[in-house]
Amino acid sequence: MIEWGKFLGALAAGKWPEAWAMLPALPPWLGSLLILLFVLEILARMTNTAKALSILHWLSRWKRWHRQFSLPRVEEDCFAVIVARLEGDEDDSMRDVIMNSLYTVHDVKVYALERAISLRKGELNHDVIQAGHDQAQELMYKIGGHILLWGRLIKHDGRTAPILHFTTRKKLDGKAFKGQDYSLQEKQLDLPPVFQEELDNVIKFVIYQTLVKSVEQNKEIITDQFVQSVASVRAALQSSAPRWSAQERSNTLFMLAIALITVGEQRGENPPLLEALTLLEQAIAATDRQANPLQWAAIQNSLGHALQRLGEREGSAERLENAVTAYREALKERTRERVPLDWGKTQSNLGGVLRMLGDWEGSAERLMDAVTVCREALTELTRERVPFDWAMAQNNLGLALQTLGKREGSAGWLDEAVTAYREALEEYTLDRVPLDWAMTQNNLGNALAILGDREGSAERLEEAVTAYREALKERTRERVPLDWAEIQNNLGLALQRLGDREGSAEQLEDAVTAYREALKELTRERVPLNWAGTQNNLGLALQRLGDREGSAERLKEAVTACREALKELTRERVPLGWAMAQNNLGNALLTIGDREGGAERLKEAVTAYREALKEYTRERVPLDWAKTRINLGGALAALGELGKDAGRIREAIAMQEQSLALCQQAGADGFVEIVENALEKSRSRLERVTAGP
Repeated sequence: MIEWGKFLGALAAGKWPEAWAMLPALPPWLGSLLILLFVLEILARMTNTAKALSILHWLSRWKRWHRQFSLPRVEEDCFAVIVARLEGDEDDSMRDVIMNSLYTVHDVKVYALERAISLRKGELNHDVIQAGHDQAQELMYKIGGHILLWGRLIKHDGRTAPILHFTTRKKLDGKAFKGQDYSLQEKQLDLPPVFQEELDNVIKFVIYQTLVKSVEQNKEIITDQFVQSVASVRAALQSSAPRWSAQERSNTLFMLAIALITVGEQRGENPPLLEALTLLEQAIAATDRQANPLQWAAIQNSLGHALQRLGEREGSAERLENAVTAYREALKERTRERVPLDWGKTQSNLGGVLRMLGDWEGSAERLMDAVTVCREALTELTRERVPFDWAMAQNNLGLALQTLGKREGSAGWLDEAVTAYREALEEYTLDRVPLDWAMTQNNLGNALAILGDREGSAERLEEAVTAYREALKERTRERVPLDWAEIQNNLGLALQRLGDREGSAEQLEDAVTAYREALKELTRERVPLNWAGTQNNLGLALQRLGDREGSAERLKEAVTACREALKELTRERVPLGWAMAQNNLGNALLTIGDREGGAERLKEAVTAYREALKEYTRERVPLDWAKTRINLGGALAALGELGKDAGRIREAIAMQEQSLALCQQAGADGFVEIVENALEKSRSRLERVTAGP
């Protein structure tokens, strides 16, 4: 059988012997037909009047017709320039010059569009040119790309020159790129420098505006198109052209970094944040602080943001300290007198990172600084002027108040936190900013859960569960995996506390399920401290279930989970987190020792509690100190009963009575009930020991 592609190709190229050699493979009737066509082709070449008989003429016409209806396939992860056929450029020679010029100067992808943008004949007025831009944009929506070059070829006084127009895929800030006469240089088939300069300006403008528009449109939910835009801009920036000035490059690096931070935050990925750090450092180096102080400060502010996010995920206090430094550097130029709103935003950001450091270090001073800074920010970020920024500052203030209230056992701080979150939700509504609304719902749930635990209020805990479940409707695993996992972890805590209060094994099982869901995203490699915190919470829930069910297997799982948590929650890194995990480990060991009736586990529990009390001091965290001493008293009382040591049990009871007095003084009604139950258990042990055989 004949290979039709090769045969037609040889025929179209005029390779007659090669085409003739293929004829024996044809059926006789088809061979005869082709011989007839061959004769007609020879006649057509001998006389112009027989052109209509030429098979090559019709093949050429068919090829051009087919090319007009075919569109190039543009790669989405690169910066692409498309060059259309020029009206009047019959052999495409001028387009070839343009494309060759682009190939040699720009490291961008260049594509040929096998059709022209057709304009009405006559004068090139504004309406005619705008109609051409509209045609070009319609094509770009189908094929992609960033810039489409089109126009027509003109001849005048023996000169040939293209009139070119640049069209962008999106209308960016209403900017129009007019046509210009670009005559070829006399001694070589090349376009003049003015063409390259104009194209440079267009490309730089499109790159920058693409980033600005993409960031604005994807603050809430990033799309695949946004990620592709980031990739294409990154590729263009890494190329040797266009020729950027230092300030142009700084501006574009800055916007690209903001885009990468958005990707990293929403997708829970650290590499985009790390790349953003590098770009921001380059942007700072490229920015003249004396000439552009506010731009320099804006980059410092974003550097602080990236460092804060990475520090939180990596469990790195060093990153957080660097974030504090970056924000304070920004505030040297972003002064209240010069730019009050920008000053307020940076103050709010600074409050957020100070709160995080205060939480990790157990530093009341840092937490008070965070509250002060956030309140200062709100003096400029008013609801009337900047409602969303006001809501963010209210949210940051709530976080600082909540952390302070939790550490100091103060219901007043916690109530203020709830008020701040509810204020924020007045502007952060579901229909306007769904992800910010969900974030604030989560934070509100945290404050309500702490209050519910402190007050022994099932109603507060139920409110917290509702808030978390509302948040999960928007902060889904697909959209924001790490945020989704954090909310799952918080939901588990609220369910666990409810299960403790109501004696419900079902709610404890739901808590375990929530923690295990969270751990699917909160991995040790990705977010070590969050992973460890969730492991710690899982251990506590398993200990509660094991105690209720009398399950040795559950209790062993609890010990394993707590010990896993301590691999990352070290005393040097997060002293209060380490103390919390030590306390929970002691709880699991105490329950096992009590059930097995062996001293070894009980002694391990005593050791764990005493370790916890090295950081859980009365001055620093009075309620946590009291709860841990209650647990330590329980372990000592159990050892006292095992060894028939009434003195040890009395020591334990005295310790627990002291803790009871502190809880009563603090008005922590939820904890008072727990202490009273523990005291009753210790007194029963004392009665059994002193009653004799």
